[in-house]
Amino acid sequence: MKPSSPAGAHLDAGIIHFVPGTRVDITKSARYVDVLSGTSLCAAPVVDEETIELSWWAVGVNCCDKEKFWCGDVLSEKVISATRWLDGGPTIHHVPVDFHPAVAKAAAVHGLALGSPQMFVEWTEFPESVRAAKLNIGLTLYLIFQALVITFFAIAYLVKPPPHGIHAPDARSTVRNRDAFGRRTSLEPILSGIQTIA
Repeated sequence: MKPSSPAGAHLDAGIIHFVPGTRVDITKSARYVDVLSGTSLCAAPVVDEETIELSWWAVGVNCCDKEKFWCGDVLSEKVISATRWLDGGPTIHHVPVDFHPAVAKAAAVHGLALGSPQMFVEWTEFPESVRAAKLNIGLTLYLIFQALVITFFAIAYLVKPPPHGIHAPDARSTVRNRDAFGRRTSLEPILSGIQTIA
């Protein structure tokens, strides 16, 4: 795949193999520091000789500073493959990850033309292994969640309900056997006598 091709045509891509001559231009990278967590969100454009609008961006977390960018395998010249960054969920850094501010900063600082939409990728020599590791992590978290759900249901099932012989007093009979001032009426001894005779 050419980095000059629009990323919008490859939104379902998981593993991307770029054409020879593709590189990550680390001289045009940018770092955006998340104010709340202090985490550095890093982005650098993926380019070739024909790239005009930048749609593909190599990204990473805490792998850059004001002058350098070392996310993934970008320092290896032979690497021209990547995996799509799976955003929209928690990461090992426990912060919401959104690289758009870093990309916008790189475009503003270096005078770059942005393509739309932007695709964020992790630059790696072994994309299949990276995807497999992410799949294993996802399956492990899913199984842990299912085990917790089953455990909670089992605990709820084993908790015994109150004994059936204990009932709250009949509010209607209590009201019926009292007068307007809350005093017991004479119906109780009469009813008791009737039950004794019977």
